[in-house]
Amino acid sequence: MSRLRSSTGRSLHERRFGWWVRRRGRLKFMFLWWAIVPITFTAIGIWGLNYTLAVVPARYDALERRGVPATATFAGCGRDCSLRMTFRGVSRSWDYNFNHGQFDDLERGADVAVIVDPRNPSTVQTATDVRERTNAGFGLVLVLTATVGLIGLAGFPVLYVFARNHLREWDDGGSPMGLAGPEQPRTP
Repeated sequence: MSRLRSSTGRSLHERRFGWWVRRRGRLKFMFLWWAIVPITFTAIGIWGLNYTLAVVPARYDALERRGVPATATFAGCGRDCSLRMTFRGVSRSWDYNFNHGQFDDLERGADVAVIVDPRNPSTVQTATDVRERTNAGFGLVLVLTATVGLIGLAGFPVLYVFARNHLREWDDGGSPMGLAGPEQPRTP
């Protein structure tokens, strides 16, 4: 235990963080900084809900209404599966990050039926994904992102109660999180 105390009697934790958290405003800022975690989790949840319930279904609807059938060439799978295609004289290749299972039995160079949005040729989905509406609506992506979002929402009250209790302890002259409070003398 003596190795964790310096010659001034301050603990290792206090030497690392105590200099910064000597004022109540800085302690408040620290709790606001940690609010980034539930904010990020909640944002991921909102993004996932929007993506699976609005963005992907709208893309599939547009491809069903005005999409043009085309043929792409399968270029193999690594982390994502690659496709190559020439549409209206423009060649391109891209990593296709939806539904890798549809490429399991394909050899390199095999033809893959795709649907292209003529208004936006960069919007290309396989005919299988458009037909099955992969990642649209209720599914694994929605469940995972909604769970992360709910964890983020639950994090706000937990962080609030934690911060309130430690700020109250600070105001009463205690030592929140092992740091010396404003009225508490340092131990030699």
